[in-house]
Amino acid sequence: MIKEQYPDANFLFTTNNDSYYKRKVVNERVVEAKKTMYKLAKKYDGVIWDLFSIMGGMNSIVKWEENGLAKSDKIHFTTKGYKLTGDLFFEAFLKSYKEFLEKNGRI
Repeated sequence: MIKEQYPDANFLFTTNNDSYYKRKVVNERVVEAKKTMYKLAKKYDGVIWDLFSIMGGMNSIVKWEENGLAKSDKIHFTTKGYKLTGDLFFEAFLKSYKEFLEKNGRI
């Protein structure tokens, strides 16, 4: 276990994206997967980036597909979608880091 070897290690968890099962059915298990990530973040005193909610929650993958951000399998993103999620994560990370620095008197 990482925490046993490196007790001061910090973890950043991300939730799953919304998706369909076999291209036809809303994947009801995505909510349970999201809850599990929150439990892990709490257990290991980590932070979380909630992609599922950022996307729009349950059945949001349809809108992403309509806007060219998700593939027709309703599981994977397109290149444009992956770039967007990367940009959103990067912006959130930088914002949080800046807030950390300000809070700790480092800027």
